Amino acid sequence: MARWGDDKTLQFVILYRNHECLWNPKSSQYKNNILRNNAYEDMIMKMNDPTLSLKSLKTKIKNLRSVYHNELKKIEHSKRSGSGTAEVYNPSTSWFHEMHSFLGDTGDYRTSIELNVEDSSRSSSNPSKRRKKGVLEEGSITCALDRWENLTSVINRPTEYDEFHYFAQNVAAQLRALPLYAALDLQTEIQTLLIAARQCEIQKEKIMENALQSRVKSATTTSKVALSANKVESLTFMLKWMPLIDQNYYKAVPPEQSGKTKKKKINKNRN
Repeated sequence: MARWGDDKTLQFVILYRNHECLWNPKSSQYKNNILRNNAYEDMIMKMNDPTLSLKSLKTKIKNLRSVYHNELKKIEHSKRSGSGTAEVYNPSTSWFHEMHSFLGDTGDYRTSIELNVEDSSRSSSNPSKRRKKGVLEEGSITCALDRWENLTSVINRPTEYDEFHYFAQNVAAQLRALPLYAALDLQTEIQTLLIAARQCEIQKEKIMENALQSRVKSATTTSKVALSANKVESLTFMLKWMPLIDQNYYKAVPPEQSGKTKKKKINKNRN
């Protein structure tokens, strides 16, 4: 999934907030899988991101909640350290306060933290230094979130099992139930059949490839023959109509030029 900026992440959090069935365990709709799936589909549609799938959307929610929880821990730690009100850690991410506005009351993350979101709590005796620190913290959090998403997408990648996987497990169980010698004989026969089937498929692919190449060559040859036939037809047409063209040319010559031509012919005959 492509990396999102702060604005798009905030949009995602707002959409998440609008679907209470996804985040509020106290809601009667929280365990309704139909409503939850509809909510996921609505979020995917409204985010309008072709790289966003159901799997990546769930991973995004999980990662944002993890970062949100870590931010709460930082606030709690700064309060316990005995710092003054102005020194209490205040997350600078654009989406944190929006997420806390609805997750803070769910009891999902049990904490007694009270966020200082008023403008007065953001100011201090050295505002420029605190502003710079906030920018650095926001960038580091975004970078850490992206890395965490990439890591979890690999770890949480589900293994896709199909009917052949379970069939192989069944065959393996039956082979284990046989004596070792008999199981090895059957294993050899099964492997021989598989090799023969693969060789047959390879041979079919070669035949199809050769047939395709023959069709391409045939089509190319046909095009060349058709082009040559067109050239011959054009040449025949020119030879057929050339005498008539010459006659029309001489008919179109002015009388003065025609008289000069006759005089030249008489002089040649006298000589």
